[in-house]
Amino acid sequence: MLGYSYETREIEYDLDIPIITQNESIFLNDFLITDFDLTNLKDSLTSFAYDKGYYLSPDQFDRFEKLIKILVSNTVFFDRPLRDNNVEEIAIIGLNKPVYVYVKGKGWLKTGLKITDRSFFIELVNRLARESGRRITYSIPYLNANISNIGRLHATLNPISDCELTIRKFNLIPYSLCEFVSSNIISSDVAALLWLLVLSDSSIIISGNTASGKTSLLNALSSFFSQNERILVIEETRELNFINDHVVHLSEFGDIRLKHLIWDSLRMRPDRLVIGEIRKKEEAEALVECMLSGQARSFYTTMHANSSREVLKRFENYGISNDVISVSDAILNLRRFRQLTDNNGKKELIEIRELNDIYFPRADLLIRHSALSSPTSFRTFYESLDEQTKFKMSKVGISDYDMLMKFVNIAKDILGQKLAFYELSKKVDEIYAKL
Repeated sequence: MLGYSYETREIEYDLDIPIITQNESIFLNDFLITDFDLTNLKDSLTSFAYDKGYYLSPDQFDRFEKLIKILVSNTVFFDRPLRDNNVEEIAIIGLNKPVYVYVKGKGWLKTGLKITDRSFFIELVNRLARESGRRITYSIPYLNANISNIGRLHATLNPISDCELTIRKFNLIPYSLCEFVSSNIISSDVAALLWLLVLSDSSIIISGNTASGKTSLLNALSSFFSQNERILVIEETRELNFINDHVVHLSEFGDIRLKHLIWDSLRMRPDRLVIGEIRKKEEAEALVECMLSGQARSFYTTMHANSSREVLKRFENYGISNDVISVSDAILNLRRFRQLTDNNGKKELIEIRELNDIYFPRADLLIRHSALSSPTSFRTFYESLDEQTKFKMSKVGISDYDMLMKFVNIAKDILGQKLAFYELSKKVDEIYAKL
C-alpha cells in the first residue's frame, strides 16, 4: 500500500489528488519500486501492466500518471496549497488523521488526505526538506528546516509525537507598512512614528502572541533601511525577506546555534543587526551583550509576549534587569484577537490583528494604538527622547518638534497610499536621497 488515503467526502479543502482503489494502490506501490522512466511514463506503465497481466483503461492511465508525478515531486501532496496565496499553514496532526490547511479568513480547513504509514511520513518529510540538507530519522525524531522560497518546516516522530508536520509559508513578497495601515492593524500616525524610530536608529523589540504578525512587521520595517547600510540578519531558519542591497543572512546549522551567531556578529560590523526571534535565556544574554557593545547602530528582534510589559518580565526571568534592557528604545506589541461577527445571518469567527501599544523603556512612556491621533502625543514622544536620539534625528534634518511634524505629515501621506513593499521602498529611497 502507498502509505496514505484520500477521499473527497465532507472535506473543506481539496488537495486535487486522484482517487484510486485499494487494488490500484497495490499496483502502483509495486510499480513505484521499479526503475521506471518518468519522462516516458505511459510506456513504462503499459510495459509493467503487460508483464503483470493487467489492462489499464485510458482513465487509469490519466490518474496514475498524475498521481505518480505527485508522489515523486519534492512537494508531494502539497503543491496546490503551497501555491495558494490564501493558505498560510499546512499541518499533519498524526497518523490516520486528516491533514489540515490554514486559509486566510477561514481558519483551519480539513482536507481528505490521511497519512497512514510512519515510513511513508518520514519519506514525505525528507522529500520536503531535501534542499536543506537535513533529515528526520527514528534516531533523530525532530526536524526544523526551510523549504526553499516556500516556508518553514517543523516535524516530529515517536516518541515525541505520532507523526506531526507543520509548514508555515513565507510571504514571497513582504507586506509593506502601507498594507498594515490599509488593513487597520496600525494607523498612519503610528506608521509614521515607526518610520521615525527606524530613521533615528532606534532599537526595537516586536512582541505579540502567535501569528499576530511580528515577523511581517519586522520585515515591513526593513523598507525604511537605507540602501547604503550593512544589515546582518540572524535566524533559526530563514524567514525574513529583506530586499536591501547589503544584507547578510546567517541561519542555525547543526551545533551552531543562534547564540553563537549573535556573538559572531561582533566581528562583522553591521549597521543594523536583526535577530529573527529570541526564545531562550542564552539568546537574550547574547543579544544584550551585543547591544551593550554598541557595535551596531540599532537592533531589531521579536519575542512571544502578550504585552510590552510582559517582555520586560521575560528578560527579568532571564536575569536581565530593566535598566539593562532599556538600551532598547521601543517595544511594539501586536495582538491577534478573535471576534464573533454576523455575516448575512451567518455567525463566524474572524481574526483581528492590531498594534496594541508602543513602550519606550528609557522614558517609561506607553503609547496606545489610538493615542497618536493628536499632535500632543507626538510632542510627548519627542520630548521623551534622550539627547542622543534627538542628535541622531537632527543628522537627517529633524532638529526640533516643528521639523518632526513636517516629516510626520509627509510620512502619513505616503503611508496612507496603497503601496506594495517594493513601491514603498522606492519612495523611501527617493526621500532619503533628499535628506
